[in-house]
Amino acid sequence: MYELAGWLTLLVACLRYDLGDDHGAEVMRRTALLLGLDLGSPDSSGGAADRREDGAHRGDWAGALAAARNGLAAAGDAPVSVQLHAQAAKAWARGSEIATM
Repeated sequence: MYELAGWLTLLVACLRYDLGDDHGAEVMRRTALLLGLDLGSPDSSGGAADRREDGAHRGDWAGALAAARNGLAAAGDAPVSVQLHAQAAKAWARGSEIATM
């Protein structure tokens, strides 16, 4: 039941981000992360880290890379780790591209 609450919190975070409420989205993302960590749920914790990618769309590639790495540490072999590997690669590549400009 609590894991479902974590997923619903992530959904609200996505909706808030889409509505332009970056602060509210981040609050909800962190809440979902804490729920996932408290429950020992690698999927919820990893999903919350994956939502950090939203910051990357604003150019915070270092933050997105750090979040992906933290998410991978929390997610282990959970299915969400595939997405986190992709996010880490994208953030690393984009951050390196920007640094060389």
